Amino acid sequence: MNDTATLTASRSTARKDLVRDELLGKAAELFSRRGYANTTIQDIARELGLSRSSLYHYFPSKEELLRALIEAETAGSFEFLGKLRDDTSLTAGERLRQAVRSSVARRLAGGASMRILERLESDMPEELLMQFNRVRRQILQFYIDIVEAGIRSGEFRVVDSKLTAFAVLGMCNWTAWWYSPAGSRSPEQIADSMADFALNALERGDAAKPSPGTLGSAIRQLKDDIAALERLAK
Repeated sequence: MNDTATLTASRSTARKDLVRDELLGKAAELFSRRGYANTTIQDIARELGLSRSSLYHYFPSKEELLRALIEAETAGSFEFLGKLRDDTSLTAGERLRQAVRSSVARRLAGGASMRILERLESDMPEELLMQFNRVRRQILQFYIDIVEAGIRSGEFRVVDSKLTAFAVLGMCNWTAWWYSPAGSRSPEQIADSMADFALNALERGDAAKPSPGTLGSAIRQLKDDIAALERLAK
């Protein structure tokens, strides 16, 4: 393939990707406003000034549009979380900070597509609902693992790891509902603040950590941790 043909093919691919992204964004917006059951392929095509046959070139059915929305929501997150999990040079706190920042940034950039999936659970075909719930469980487990790693290393306070993971994820997810581009803070500033909140809630702080070489302090901290674990077990 010569240079001209390569350039033409590249432009064609870029245009298809752009149209596909516009379709997903418009589908999410209409699903959110009208509901999944009340939105047709024709509605989406009309909003974008496309013929129904043109839309079918990208998505053969409304279900495939919904599947693509689920994959768009999870693919980037999975790849990033997998890299964090495998990066042994990072502490639990560093992993948590990067995970929260990435999660919030994606939600604020994604607009309606980041909000709609949770509202469509009752309308999802069973196969897609199972896929969606499986992905959510895997993401939840990633955050549970981070919290438990931080507890083991002494970086985090002893807490209920599952409850904490739910709280952190809920905080991240909710930003997509209240964020406004017209607000005084940028998405990056909000992502940083959310990461700070998560870490401040978990980190023990210097005063709570035993001084190096101080056996008495270490024993007292260990007793406190055991007592906290016993309370959680009740």
